[in-house]
Order: sequence, then structure tokens, then C-alpha cells
Amino acid sequence: MLLTFEEAEEEPEAPTLSSREQEILKAIARGRGTKQTARNPGISEKTVRNHVSSIYEKLRVYDR
Repeated sequence: MLLTFEEAEEEPEAPTLSSREQEILKAIARGRGTKQTARNPGISEKTVRNHVSSIYEKLRVYDR
């Protein structure tokens, strides 16, 4: 599919992160691991990992 000049110049939509995803992203940015991140909001490590996967997908990031 070919894009017109106007279409190519459009800004891509910024992904929307939930408040929990934003909280977890901030923890990652501070260098906190999964265990440390899970302790603060009182959620399981698996839940943190699920949120991290969702964040990566939304931001098109593939690793820390």
C-alpha cells in the first residue's frame, strides 16, 4: 500500500497505558526487578510480568 505525503507525515498514535502499567513502567525505569515491583502494589510477580509484556507490546519494546 502506498501512502500519500500527507499520510506519511501524520504522527503515530501514542499508546495508552493503564494507570497500573504506568506505575510498573516507572518501577522498571527506576531499575526495580519483578519481585521489588510486585511488593509495593501488593500484586503477584506473574501479574507484574503480564503487565510488563503488555507494556512492551504497546510500546513496541522487546527487552529491558
